Amino acid sequence: MGAFGPDTEVHVVLTARDLLRQIPAEWQEHVKHRSTRTLPRFVDKIIADEEGRTWFWTVQDYAGVLDRWAGSLPRSQVHVVTVPQRGADPRALWTRFASLIGLDPESFETAAGRGNLSLKAEQAELLRRVNAALGDSLPIPGPYPRIVKEVFAQEVLAGRDGTALELDARGREFAVRRSREIADRLGSMGVHVVGDLDELVPPEAASPADLAYPQPTEAELLAEGVAALAELLRRMAERPRAEAAYRDQLRRMRDMPVRYALLQASRRHHALARLLDAYRWGRRMLSRERGSGASAS
Repeated sequence: MGAFGPDTEVHVVLTARDLLRQIPAEWQEHVKHRSTRTLPRFVDKIIADEEGRTWFWTVQDYAGVLDRWAGSLPRSQVHVVTVPQRGADPRALWTRFASLIGLDPESFETAAGRGNLSLKAEQAELLRRVNAALGDSLPIPGPYPRIVKEVFAQEVLAGRDGTALELDARGREFAVRRSREIADRLGSMGVHVVGDLDELVPPEAASPADLAYPQPTEAELLAEGVAALAELLRRMAERPRAEAAYRDQLRRMRDMPVRYALLQASRRHHALARLLDAYRWGRRMLSRERGSGASAS
Protein backbone atom coordinates (compact mmCIF):
# COMPACT_ATOMS: atom_id res chain seq x y z
CA MET A 1 0.00 0.00 0.00
CA GLY A 2 2.92 2.30 0.66
CA ALA A 3 4.09 1.80 -2.93
CA PHE A 4 0.77 3.14 -4.22
CA GLY A 5 1.41 6.53 -2.63
CA PRO A 6 -0.55 8.50 -0.03
CA ASP A 7 -3.16 9.80 -2.51
CA THR A 8 -4.26 6.37 -3.76
CA GLU A 9 -7.57 5.05 -2.45
CA VAL A 10 -7.08 1.34 -1.80
CA HIS A 11 -9.96 -1.15 -1.62
CA VAL A 12 -9.97 -4.81 -0.63
CA VAL A 13 -12.53 -7.05 -2.35
CA LEU A 14 -13.12 -10.62 -1.16
CA THR A 15 -15.56 -13.11 -2.67
CA ALA A 16 -16.93 -15.72 -0.27
CA ARG A 17 -18.92 -18.94 -0.58
CA ASP A 18 -20.48 -21.22 2.05
CA LEU A 19 -18.28 -24.00 3.41
CA LEU A 20 -20.68 -26.76 2.40
CA ARG A 21 -19.65 -26.13 -1.22
CA GLN A 22 -16.17 -24.81 -0.50
CA ILE A 23 -14.87 -27.85 1.40
CA PRO A 24 -15.45 -30.38 -1.45
CA ALA A 25 -14.18 -27.79 -3.96
CA GLU A 26 -10.97 -27.28 -2.00
CA TRP A 27 -10.49 -31.04 -1.62
CA GLN A 28 -10.71 -31.66 -5.35
CA GLU A 29 -8.24 -28.83 -5.98
CA HIS A 30 -5.83 -30.65 -3.67
CA VAL A 31 -6.42 -33.84 -5.68
CA LYS A 32 -5.64 -31.87 -8.86
CA HIS A 33 -2.29 -31.06 -7.23
CA ARG A 34 -1.21 -34.70 -6.57
CA SER A 35 -2.99 -35.27 -3.24
CA THR A 36 -4.01 -38.86 -2.44
CA ARG A 37 -6.02 -38.00 0.68
CA THR A 38 -9.68 -39.08 0.58
CA LEU A 39 -12.48 -36.59 1.17
CA PRO A 40 -13.40 -38.07 4.60
CA ARG A 41 -9.76 -37.78 5.76
CA PHE A 42 -9.57 -34.25 4.35
CA VAL A 43 -12.66 -33.21 6.33
CA ASP A 44 -11.39 -34.90 9.49
CA LYS A 45 -8.19 -32.83 9.30
CA ILE A 46 -10.19 -29.61 8.84
CA ILE A 47 -12.40 -30.37 11.82
CA ALA A 48 -9.43 -31.30 14.01
CA ASP A 49 -7.63 -28.03 13.22
CA GLU A 50 -9.30 -25.95 15.93
CA GLU A 51 -6.53 -23.30 15.86
CA GLY A 52 -6.85 -22.74 12.09
CA ARG A 53 -3.22 -23.42 11.19
CA THR A 54 -3.76 -25.54 8.07
CA TRP A 55 -3.73 -24.10 4.57
CA PHE A 56 -7.49 -24.57 4.30
CA TRP A 57 -8.33 -22.17 7.12
CA THR A 58 -5.63 -19.74 6.01
CA VAL A 59 -7.59 -19.11 2.81
CA GLN A 60 -11.16 -20.14 3.69
CA ASP A 61 -11.65 -18.34 7.01
CA TYR A 62 -12.86 -15.18 5.30
CA ALA A 63 -12.97 -13.11 8.48
CA GLY A 64 -9.36 -14.08 9.20
CA VAL A 65 -8.35 -13.16 5.64
CA LEU A 66 -9.83 -9.68 6.05
CA ASP A 67 -8.19 -9.28 9.44
CA ARG A 68 -4.85 -9.65 7.67
CA TRP A 69 -5.56 -7.85 4.42
CA ALA A 70 -7.81 -4.97 5.45
CA GLY A 71 -5.37 -3.58 7.98
CA SER A 72 -6.29 -0.02 8.95
CA LEU A 73 -8.45 0.64 5.89
CA PRO A 74 -11.82 2.27 6.50
CA ARG A 75 -14.51 -0.38 6.63
CA SER A 76 -16.25 1.32 3.69
CA GLN A 77 -13.25 0.31 1.55
CA VAL A 78 -13.40 -3.35 2.58
CA HIS A 79 -15.93 -5.34 0.54
CA VAL A 80 -17.30 -8.86 0.76
CA VAL A 81 -19.08 -10.18 -2.34
CA THR A 82 -21.15 -13.23 -1.40
CA VAL A 83 -21.67 -16.13 -3.80
CA PRO A 84 -25.41 -16.85 -4.15
CA GLN A 85 -26.82 -20.18 -3.03
CA ARG A 86 -27.38 -23.01 -5.48
CA GLY A 87 -30.14 -22.41 -7.98
CA ALA A 88 -29.53 -18.67 -8.27
CA ASP A 89 -28.94 -16.83 -11.54
CA PRO A 90 -25.43 -17.91 -12.68
CA ARG A 91 -24.68 -14.29 -13.66
CA ALA A 92 -25.50 -12.96 -10.19
CA LEU A 93 -21.93 -13.17 -8.86
CA TRP A 94 -20.50 -11.43 -11.93
CA THR A 95 -23.19 -8.74 -11.73
CA ARG A 96 -22.37 -8.06 -8.10
CA PHE A 97 -18.62 -7.91 -8.66
CA ALA A 98 -18.83 -5.77 -11.81
CA SER A 99 -21.24 -3.33 -10.22
CA LEU A 100 -18.99 -2.98 -7.17
CA ILE A 101 -15.95 -1.95 -9.22
CA GLY A 102 -17.93 0.38 -11.47
CA LEU A 103 -18.42 -1.76 -14.58
CA ASP A 104 -21.62 -2.28 -16.54
CA PRO A 105 -22.10 -6.07 -16.27
CA GLU A 106 -24.36 -6.17 -19.33
CA SER A 107 -21.66 -4.72 -21.60
CA PHE A 108 -19.46 -7.82 -21.26
CA GLU A 109 -19.77 -11.15 -23.03
CA THR A 110 -19.65 -13.82 -20.33
CA ALA A 111 -20.72 -16.90 -22.30
CA ALA A 112 -17.41 -17.34 -24.13
CA GLY A 113 -14.51 -19.35 -22.76
CA ARG A 114 -14.23 -22.46 -20.62
CA GLY A 115 -15.97 -22.52 -17.27
CA ASN A 116 -14.35 -23.80 -14.11
CA LEU A 117 -15.95 -27.24 -14.28
CA SER A 118 -15.89 -29.42 -11.17
CA LEU A 119 -15.07 -33.08 -10.85
CA LYS A 120 -17.77 -35.47 -9.75
CA ALA A 121 -17.11 -38.22 -7.19
CA GLU A 122 -16.19 -40.85 -9.80
CA GLN A 123 -13.70 -38.63 -11.63
CA ALA A 124 -12.16 -37.29 -8.42
CA GLU A 125 -11.61 -40.80 -7.05
CA LEU A 126 -10.11 -41.92 -10.36
CA LEU A 127 -7.68 -39.00 -10.33
CA ARG A 128 -6.80 -39.66 -6.68
CA ARG A 129 -5.89 -43.25 -7.53
CA VAL A 130 -3.88 -42.11 -10.54
CA ASN A 131 -1.94 -39.81 -8.21
CA ALA A 132 -1.15 -42.75 -5.96
CA ALA A 133 -0.01 -44.82 -8.95
CA LEU A 134 2.20 -42.01 -10.25
CA GLY A 135 4.10 -41.79 -6.99
CA ASP A 136 7.01 -39.37 -7.34
CA SER A 137 6.93 -39.24 -11.14
CA LEU A 138 5.59 -36.16 -12.97
CA PRO A 139 6.59 -33.76 -10.18
CA ILE A 140 5.37 -30.27 -9.24
CA PRO A 141 6.89 -27.98 -10.38
CA GLY A 142 7.35 -29.89 -13.60
CA PRO A 143 5.09 -31.80 -16.00
CA TYR A 144 2.24 -32.65 -13.56
CA PRO A 145 0.29 -29.34 -13.87
CA ARG A 146 0.45 -29.38 -17.68
CA ILE A 147 -0.17 -33.08 -18.28
CA VAL A 148 -2.30 -34.30 -15.37
CA LYS A 149 -4.11 -31.21 -14.12
CA GLU A 150 -4.73 -29.31 -17.36
CA VAL A 151 -5.16 -32.18 -19.83
CA PHE A 152 -6.33 -35.20 -17.82
CA ALA A 153 -8.29 -33.48 -15.04
CA GLN A 154 -9.61 -30.32 -16.70
CA GLU A 155 -10.03 -31.42 -20.32
CA VAL A 156 -10.83 -35.14 -19.96
CA LEU A 157 -12.47 -35.63 -16.55
CA ALA A 158 -14.09 -32.30 -15.66
CA GLY A 159 -17.70 -31.86 -16.72
CA ARG A 160 -18.45 -35.56 -17.13
CA ASP A 161 -21.61 -37.00 -15.62
CA GLY A 162 -21.37 -38.51 -12.17
CA THR A 163 -22.29 -38.21 -8.51
CA ALA A 164 -22.02 -34.78 -6.91
CA LEU A 165 -19.45 -34.45 -4.13
CA GLU A 166 -21.27 -34.08 -0.81
CA LEU A 167 -20.33 -34.18 2.86
CA ASP A 168 -21.69 -36.72 5.32
CA ALA A 169 -23.93 -35.75 8.24
CA ARG A 170 -21.01 -34.87 10.54
CA GLY A 171 -19.24 -32.86 7.86
CA ARG A 172 -22.38 -30.99 6.90
CA GLU A 173 -23.20 -30.08 10.51
CA PHE A 174 -19.67 -28.76 10.92
CA ALA A 175 -19.84 -26.77 7.64
CA VAL A 176 -23.13 -25.14 8.66
CA ARG A 177 -21.86 -24.25 12.13
CA ARG A 178 -18.52 -22.83 11.01
CA SER A 179 -20.12 -20.95 8.11
CA ARG A 180 -22.48 -19.26 10.53
CA GLU A 181 -19.59 -18.33 12.83
CA ILE A 182 -17.63 -16.78 9.95
CA ALA A 183 -20.69 -14.87 8.70
CA ASP A 184 -21.29 -13.50 12.20
CA ARG A 185 -17.66 -12.37 12.48
CA LEU A 186 -17.86 -10.64 9.11
CA GLY A 187 -21.04 -8.92 10.19
CA SER A 188 -19.40 -7.63 13.38
CA MET A 189 -16.49 -6.20 11.36
CA GLY A 190 -18.77 -3.67 9.70
CA VAL A 191 -17.44 -4.28 6.19
CA HIS A 192 -19.42 -3.45 3.07
CA VAL A 193 -21.37 -6.51 1.91
CA VAL A 194 -22.50 -6.95 -1.70
CA GLY A 195 -25.15 -9.63 -1.52
CA ASP A 196 -26.20 -11.09 1.82
CA LEU A 197 -24.13 -12.70 4.60
CA ASP A 198 -26.95 -15.21 5.08
CA GLU A 199 -25.90 -16.68 1.72
CA LEU A 200 -22.70 -17.85 3.41
CA VAL A 201 -24.68 -20.14 5.72
CA PRO A 202 -25.84 -23.34 3.97
CA PRO A 203 -29.34 -24.62 4.75
CA GLU A 204 -29.83 -27.39 7.26
CA ALA A 205 -30.34 -30.86 5.79
CA ALA A 206 -33.87 -32.27 5.92
CA SER A 207 -32.61 -35.73 6.92
CA PRO A 208 -29.01 -35.32 8.12
CA ALA A 209 -28.79 -38.90 9.39
CA ASP A 210 -29.10 -40.17 5.80
CA LEU A 211 -26.17 -38.13 4.48
CA ALA A 212 -23.00 -40.01 3.55
CA TYR A 213 -19.93 -39.47 1.41
CA PRO A 214 -20.40 -40.74 -2.15
CA GLN A 215 -18.45 -43.97 -2.63
CA PRO A 216 -18.05 -45.02 -6.30
CA THR A 217 -18.02 -48.77 -6.85
CA GLU A 218 -15.12 -50.57 -8.49
CA ALA A 219 -17.31 -51.20 -11.54
CA GLU A 220 -18.11 -47.49 -11.84
CA LEU A 221 -14.44 -46.59 -11.53
CA LEU A 222 -13.49 -49.16 -14.17
CA ALA A 223 -16.05 -47.72 -16.59
CA GLU A 224 -14.88 -44.18 -15.86
CA GLY A 225 -11.25 -45.20 -16.33
CA VAL A 226 -11.95 -46.81 -19.72
CA ALA A 227 -13.90 -43.75 -20.90
CA ALA A 228 -11.15 -41.40 -19.70
CA LEU A 229 -8.45 -43.46 -21.41
CA ALA A 230 -10.38 -43.47 -24.70
CA GLU A 231 -10.85 -39.69 -24.57
CA LEU A 232 -7.18 -39.17 -23.72
CA LEU A 233 -6.14 -41.24 -26.74
CA ARG A 234 -8.46 -39.25 -29.01
CA ARG A 235 -6.89 -36.03 -27.77
CA MET A 236 -3.42 -37.41 -28.37
CA ALA A 237 -4.39 -38.24 -31.96
CA GLU A 238 -5.68 -34.69 -32.48
CA ARG A 239 -2.62 -33.08 -30.93
CA PRO A 240 -0.54 -32.77 -34.15
CA ARG A 241 -3.39 -30.85 -35.79
CA ALA A 242 -3.77 -28.65 -32.74
CA GLU A 243 -0.04 -27.91 -32.71
CA ALA A 244 -0.14 -27.04 -36.42
CA ALA A 245 -3.06 -24.69 -35.78
CA TYR A 246 -1.15 -23.11 -32.91
CA ARG A 247 1.90 -22.54 -35.13
CA ASP A 248 -0.36 -20.99 -37.77
CA GLN A 249 -1.86 -18.73 -35.10
CA LEU A 250 1.61 -17.59 -34.03
CA ARG A 251 2.50 -16.87 -37.68
CA ARG A 252 -0.61 -14.72 -38.16
CA MET A 253 0.09 -12.89 -34.92
CA ARG A 254 3.60 -12.10 -36.18
CA ASP A 255 2.77 -11.25 -39.80
CA MET A 256 -0.61 -9.50 -39.35
CA PRO A 257 -0.82 -8.33 -35.73
CA VAL A 258 -3.54 -5.68 -36.25
CA ARG A 259 -5.81 -7.99 -38.26
CA TYR A 260 -5.29 -10.82 -35.76
CA ALA A 261 -6.13 -8.55 -32.82
CA LEU A 262 -9.33 -7.40 -34.53
CA LEU A 263 -10.42 -10.96 -35.23
CA GLN A 264 -9.79 -12.01 -31.65
CA ALA A 265 -11.67 -8.98 -30.30
CA SER A 266 -14.63 -9.69 -32.61
CA ARG A 267 -15.15 -13.01 -30.84
CA ARG A 268 -15.82 -11.15 -27.59
CA HIS A 269 -17.71 -8.10 -28.86
CA HIS A 270 -20.78 -8.63 -31.03
CA ALA A 271 -20.75 -5.07 -32.39
CA LEU A 272 -17.23 -5.49 -33.75
CA ALA A 273 -18.17 -8.88 -35.23
CA ARG A 274 -21.08 -7.29 -37.11
CA LEU A 275 -18.77 -4.54 -38.34
CA LEU A 276 -16.30 -7.11 -39.67
CA ASP A 277 -19.13 -9.02 -41.38
CA ALA A 278 -20.22 -5.81 -43.09
CA TYR A 279 -16.63 -5.16 -44.19
CA ARG A 280 -16.31 -8.65 -45.65
CA TRP A 281 -19.64 -8.31 -47.45
CA GLY A 282 -18.52 -5.01 -48.93
CA ARG A 283 -15.29 -6.54 -50.18
CA ARG A 284 -17.19 -9.41 -51.82
CA MET A 285 -19.54 -6.99 -53.57
CA LEU A 286 -16.63 -4.87 -54.79
CA SER A 287 -14.84 -7.97 -56.07
CA ARG A 288 -17.95 -9.07 -57.97
CA GLU A 289 -18.35 -5.62 -59.56
CA ARG A 290 -14.74 -5.66 -60.69
CA GLY A 291 -15.20 -9.14 -62.14
CA SER A 292 -18.32 -8.05 -64.02
CA GLY A 293 -16.52 -5.01 -65.41
CA ALA A 294 -13.62 -7.10 -66.68
CA SER A 295 -16.01 -9.54 -68.39
CA ALA A 296 -17.91 -6.72 -70.12
CA SER A 297 -14.76 -5.16 -71.51
